[in-house]
Amino acid sequence: RKAKKVRIYKVDDSNEPIKDIVFTLNDQTLQTGSDGYTDIITLNASDTPYTLTETKPDDHYTGLSAPINVSVSSTGVTVPEGTENVTVSDPDADGVYTITVVNPLKKTHLMIVKEDQFGKALEGAVFSFTGDGIDDQTNLISKKKDGEGAAIVVEDIEVPLGEYVLSETHTPEGYNTLPGDITISVEPGAADNDVIVTAKIKGEKDTAHAKLARDIHSENKTWTLTVVNDAGVSLPSTGGSGTNMIYFLGIMLTGVAGTGLLMKRRKRNAA
Repeated sequence: RKAKKVRIYKVDDSNEPIKDIVFTLNDQTLQTGSDGYTDIITLNASDTPYTLTETKPDDHYTGLSAPINVSVSSTGVTVPEGTENVTVSDPDADGVYTITVVNPLKKTHLMIVKEDQFGKALEGAVFSFTGDGIDDQTNLISKKKDGEGAAIVVEDIEVPLGEYVLSETHTPEGYNTLPGDITISVEPGAADNDVIVTAKIKGEKDTAHAKLARDIHSENKTWTLTVVNDAGVSLPSTGGSGTNMIYFLGIMLTGVAGTGLLMKRRKRNAA
């Protein structure tokens, strides 16, 4: 029986190579280099399949969910038909078979809704949503679906690991604008193939205005970001023109009141 030369090629779902991934193929250990390839090894043809296991995945990617059977015969190298994210190429000019393993970048599903501080759905707010793994979105308007339920900004979007920014570009009348943009971070979780989502305003968690929750029982284990606007109108910041006007009006009113009191005393004394 004729032996076959084999190597493993590791890429993400954008076909970019992934380095430092460790595999075992029965009793042989292989590691990908910066080009995504392992060294070439020789496997003897056998009636018993070899077992390919990903022993050290990158926590930014979704690794193989189970070991893969690799069959080597006198006619070639194969994996079971329909094996997800694993393919075998025809031999190259040097007779080397390449087993390509695809690890998709981890992703999660995100929903964004808008409400006031009392939990009431708040329609009419306008947002932009930008970030690493999505097309920039603008003019996202919070609106109830079919006129009821939550005021939805983004109903369901798949976001890969990365940093995202949600900016409120228009606030409904009678409500305070958010104190700043919301920075959303999607990072690898502790468990395999899991992610953690955090939201911050001005670098700090602000659970009063950006609340995160996850529905672990939904099909996609969707994260929901609830963006909260407080009812009322904030006073202008200290030192602004609005503040100066308030000070000026206060001085004017105090002066008028003082003049009135003085005239009243003069009339009393004259009497």
